[in-house]
Amino acid sequence: MNVLVFGLGLHGGGVASARYYAQQGDSVCVTDLRERSQLAKQIEQLADLPIRYALGGHSSEDVRWADIIIKNPAVPPTHRLLIGTETCTTTDIRELLTGCATHSSIALIGVSGTKGKSSTVHTLKQLFMREGKKVLVSGNIGISGFETLQVLDGIKGDVTVVIELSSFQIRDLFLYGVPQGTTFSALFLTSLYADHQDYYRSVTEYVNEKLQLYTLNSTATYYSRQASDFLVKNGYRLPEHVTIYRSLSDLFETDLAGGLTGLPHRDQFIRTIGSTDWYDDSAATIPEATIHTLTSHKGRYILICGGSDKRSDYSVLSESLKSAQMICLLPGEATIRSIIPLLETSRIPYRGPFSSMKEAVRCAYQAAQECETCDVILSPSSASFSLFRNSDERGETFIDEVNAL
Repeated sequence: MNVLVFGLGLHGGGVASARYYAQQGDSVCVTDLRERSQLAKQIEQLADLPIRYALGGHSSEDVRWADIIIKNPAVPPTHRLLIGTETCTTTDIRELLTGCATHSSIALIGVSGTKGKSSTVHTLKQLFMREGKKVLVSGNIGISGFETLQVLDGIKGDVTVVIELSSFQIRDLFLYGVPQGTTFSALFLTSLYADHQDYYRSVTEYVNEKLQLYTLNSTATYYSRQASDFLVKNGYRLPEHVTIYRSLSDLFETDLAGGLTGLPHRDQFIRTIGSTDWYDDSAATIPEATIHTLTSHKGRYILICGGSDKRSDYSVLSESLKSAQMICLLPGEATIRSIIPLLETSRIPYRGPFSSMKEAVRCAYQAAQECETCDVILSPSSASFSLFRNSDERGETFIDEVNAL
């Protein structure tokens, strides 16, 4: 079979797709808009496999060559080469669900929402493992469906598979067809905020795409209190079968703080320098996430924020930023278009935007010398693409610079 991986990407999904089919003996071609030099790390991971690369652009010849196309979620389904093609197009999530539907011993859990998806998946995994269950996590948390399929082949007996689904993954799942027999043991909606407004035409369009997931067969469906309040406020009617929860401790009757670990880059304590505590909250890519973090820090703080633009409403930050000792800005469209005008209107002191994380950290360090008890918090309220490939790289760079002080 000829397999075309449409979008190798930088996050591992395309690598896992190519490896899965190449190891099965299929003929694999990987195509991406990026040049080979930009994908060197990903290509190196596939160096042991006979894979053809068509980089620096996509071609109709490769599409016609393929028997199946594995589309990366970042590639819009409206791509000119994908519209109207007779070649079967699918995704790693769709193929994972197809595989799960054939196993009666799999309990399938789906998780989506604006923020809190990965943390919920991570926590559910730990809670299920406490109960003695075999658990796999997959999806947007950073583990390709193809990786999970390969692991499933080696597991005997009952297993719980917890899948994190982004709005783009849900979009593709319904576009290319939900596999027959897909049934969830539980579905979780963690939160809803206005997000990805650089892609969607409206908040309603974004929310409706998310809510498609919750129309699928599920033994139980759980909405967070925030998500349910958001839906009611915006004119949605809650399904009768939904259970509303404030935290997972409501559902598991356990102390979530007892022995459970959190994910990195989510208000993660890094170190103390003098009287200043430093925190990495790089996963905060919308203003509401930053507000949530700032409410847990009492007193004055120094904030590092800014980045690329998702067309979020930054006016909601104004009240929280009044407690800022100083704002140190990272570059990006969101910084210029929204954050600086907000700071100037509210007369909140700021410096930057700086051209590197190192400069922003140095700015925060100097500001901390003038504040007796201030936390320094990286909570950007924005996407990372002005300087970094993703929010994880942004957080790791921050940690490196803080540890270098």
